[in-house]
Formats: sequence, C-alpha cells, structure tokens
Amino acid sequence: MWNNAQVKGENRNLYCTTIDMPHVSYISPYYGEVNTTTYMRGNNFDIKDASSKVEFYNTTTGVKTNAVIKSWTDTYISVTVPSISLGYYTVSVLNVNGQSNPVNFRIIRKPTVSITSPSVGAIVSSLGFTFKGKAQGMTSIKKEDVCVGVYDYARKKWTAYNAPVTSYDPLTKVWQYNVTADKITPNYRADLRVTAKDSEGFTTSKNTYVRVSSPPPAI
Repeated sequence: MWNNAQVKGENRNLYCTTIDMPHVSYISPYYGEVNTTTYMRGNNFDIKDASSKVEFYNTTTGVKTNAVIKSWTDTYISVTVPSISLGYYTVSVLNVNGQSNPVNFRIIRKPTVSITSPSVGAIVSSLGFTFKGKAQGMTSIKKEDVCVGVYDYARKKWTAYNAPVTSYDPLTKVWQYNVTADKITPNYRADLRVTAKDSEGFTTSKNTYVRVSSPPPAI
C-alpha cells in the first residue's frame, strides 16, 4: 500500500509489502507408518529451493526431523514419512518466506500378518484343509483379532467372512483356521484372506488363492 510522507522536508513514497506465508490446508493421510507417503494441499508453497523443507515436530520430545521430499509445487507437496518413533507430531512447511501453520500427524505401526500354508495356487482337499500363518504386533492376544475370509467361486460369495480364527498362540504368534468342506466347492477356485487388527482398529491383510481338488471317489 502506497503512502506519501514528509521526511525532513522531502516527499518520499513509503510502501509496505505482503509476504505470502506458506499455508497447509490439510495433510492426508494424517497418520501412517515410517517410510510411507503422505501429502499436503495448501498454497504459497512457492518453488522448491534450498530453503524448502517439511518438518515433523515431536510434540512430546521437541525433536524436529525433516522429511524426504518426493514432489513439490506451489499447492501440493508429497513426502516420505521419516524414520521416527511412534507418537504424535505436527508437520509444517518451510520455505524462503517462513513457516506454515502446523497440522497434526501420528506415527503408527500396524500389525503384521503372513500366510504359511497353503501356498499360492496350491491344490487343496475338497474335504477341507488348514489355513494358517503368523500375526504379530497386535496390542491384544485375542484370537478374535485375527479374522479370515473364504470366497467360493462356484457360489460367487464369501462362505466365511471376518470369521475368527480357530486358534491363535500368543507365544508363537501362529494362527490357524480350519476350512471345512461346506465352505468350498470341488473343482473350483477359492480365495483366502486373513486380517490382523489391533485395539485401535489398525488392520493389515494378506490374500492368497487355492484350487479345490475333485471329490474323493465313493466307496
């Protein structure tokens, strides 16, 4: 804004300039594991240069960590979540004009789940078979926190859906589910899924498929 002022008998034009500070509208997702990707939308991020940073600030310890920038435009930034401890953080954008408003972010660790049997594409008995693997990183040891699904291609539906596993050993972390004959159809494919869930609702799933053998000959 221009303004005329009298200074020591001289007319001088005085003006002020507005600095466009970076502003973050939102971050998505607002939680995640280390080495995953999150992105921010906003404005005035400007052109990426040596001053451009995305900073994760631990609200408990006060430690600041810069993220690796994957892409940067004036309105969009994506970064790799840095290798930092679990907990709550604020995330800010920094550029030559200053630091943006902070937005909240949480570092989490999801459960891990694996399938050890049957192998992908294996031929299984039409009389039934054992579906098993390992589940770790759960905050509880209830077998209800490991669920399975069986999709039968002959009937084109889930014959088991979010069914608790038959057993779960908290020491070995091994889960097991007995797939019975009524859940599969001979000579058809069946898809299998297992999902591990922790007490806060974070889940991890694994999928595989099998081929069901012909029914045994009648005696």
